[in-house]
Amino acid sequence: MKNLTLSILFCCCASLLPAQQIWYVNYAALGANNGSNWADAYKDLQNALAEAHAGDQIWVAKGTCFPTDGIDRAISFNLPTGVGLYGGFEGSEGSLNQRNAETNATVLSADIGVVGVRTDNSYHVVTIYRRDGLHRKRLDNMQPRYSALQFYSQQWWVLWGCIVQNWAKS
Repeated sequence: MKNLTLSILFCCCASLLPAQQIWYVNYAALGANNGSNWADAYKDLQNALAEAHAGDQIWVAKGTCFPTDGIDRAISFNLPTGVGLYGGFEGSEGSLNQRNAETNATVLSADIGVVGVRTDNSYHVVTIYRRDGLHRKRLDNMQPRYSALQFYSQQWWVLWGCIVQNWAKS
């Protein structure tokens, strides 16, 4: 009876947990712009970051993503707690192991102003805060460029296959 009670309790609690969601981003997508699949992928990474919750993944197709289409240098990509941000996709893959980051570079660029001018870039292209110790953040096969990564934590984040180059000057 004790095992049955624990099993029922586990099933009830497990049903309350949010399911892992994959959000899709592809600046070339022509669909509904709701992030639900590659055809209807978000055209802006900021939309996916706003929707994602702990346990979710964001898959970003090849190309260059900017934190803003304006000139506010304080805007960056803020990675939510427990969310994995994955690049290297062509835009049709069904699993992480199908991507090829060498062929399908996903660049997070802070070069929001005049191209090649470093003094008008975003201060930080990616900002990672540690809000709690329960969920790990992951930046995987992304290429942050033309700015610094900003970390407000000394633990619980993973950089995997990332290339960071051309640090900005304030």
